[in-house]
Amino acid sequence: MKFGAMNDPKKDLYEQITFFGEQGFDFLDLTIEPEKAYADDVNVDKIKQLAKKYNLDIVGHTPWNLPIASPFKSVRDAAFEEFLKCLGVFSKLDVKLVNLHPDMAKDIANPEKILEYNIEFFKKAVQRAKTHNIKIMVENTQALFNELEILGKILEQVKGIKLHWDVGHANLGNEGEKKTKLAFHNFKDKIAHLHFSDNNGAEDQHLPLGAGNINWPFIIKVLKDYDYNKTITLEVHSPDLSYLIFSRDKIKFLMDNIPKEDKK
Repeated sequence: MKFGAMNDPKKDLYEQITFFGEQGFDFLDLTIEPEKAYADDVNVDKIKQLAKKYNLDIVGHTPWNLPIASPFKSVRDAAFEEFLKCLGVFSKLDVKLVNLHPDMAKDIANPEKILEYNIEFFKKAVQRAKTHNIKIMVENTQALFNELEILGKILEQVKGIKLHWDVGHANLGNEGEKKTKLAFHNFKDKIAHLHFSDNNGAEDQHLPLGAGNINWPFIIKVLKDYDYNKTITLEVHSPDLSYLIFSRDKIKFLMDNIPKEDKK
């Protein structure tokens, strides 16, 4: 298992990379978004130097609020151009996995049309990313795109796309832990990456693990039962960075002490 941390885009990117490296994280989950990590502004060479210095791999994270399903084609096209800027940065950094958030398109009332526009965008994104040897992951977010049936349609219709499962997002609503277990049951071979953070079930708070109401021993048992051994990002945005270290150590402790189900 590899453990990573995501930069808070409101804070200095390079100071955070240095901190993650000094604390022994395995990778940087690089989110390229406002206010201090625009695709046009990030210093690729400096990121490369720091990643090399601390032996950090990099996972790519695109802006959460790209209007990829806007009712206006010109806006969707502009969102794709911004996505391409991010893709260019990730390509220069030799990133192999990049996430893409679905867009709820609040100006569209018809869920089927929202899904149609998202799938159209994902198909273009996957094809373009392939030219950079990058795989695109769709992330479960909220509402429509936190439903397994809808995510299943995306995974079925967009050839080559992977699933980035956010446990904190899955907790927004009822039976969050059960939803994570069902996601592994239904999409085990598609899940390429995980995000861990805690919350109260109502808001996406990015709390340290244990500060919300997620049953982490249950989540870890799911991972072990389904033999997940890839990457986990601690998406904990606390002013006190010691909580980030605490969250990582808590997961390692649970991994070491929760037995895998005996399937014999």
